[in-house]
Amino acid sequence: MINRQVPVNIELKGLDTAKPVSEIIKHYITNNNWYIDDFLISSFNRKELEKINHYLPEVKKGLLIGKRNYFFLLKKFPSLFFKRHLKFAEKIKAFSIHVHKDLINGKIVQIMHDNNFKIFAYTANSPKEITHLKKLEVDGVFSDYPDRL
Repeated sequence: MINRQVPVNIELKGLDTAKPVSEIIKHYITNNNWYIDDFLISSFNRKELEKINHYLPEVKKGLLIGKRNYFFLLKKFPSLFFKRHLKFAEKIKAFSIHVHKDLINGKIVQIMHDNNFKIFAYTANSPKEITHLKKLEVDGVFSDYPDRL
């Protein structure tokens, strides 16, 4: 149990998960003295992020962006690549955008910050990866080894 020692990132992975997750968060706020700022909801699934925005609009939301086969487009046209993602993030009033560690470079960090979004990298586990991401000035790093952060 983390008992409010750190914020909790909840990733919505399945269909129709927004409503039950919002109910759990409301329960913790009402019954366990947690605050809405103790939670961050993230997902690749845009429909679930839209739903969580409906059920719990004040919760922080993070749009996940995976690496798939984006390397060429990203290297040549980073602003164009992120334009669609940024538009959706603005629509749901996202707090942050969570980008696969292999996609992040200084230009991407600058684009996110210029558009008033926090940028979090996932999933960095080696000390070398974590040091590199910190040098790029990402706002946060998701890791399976938080003691390395």
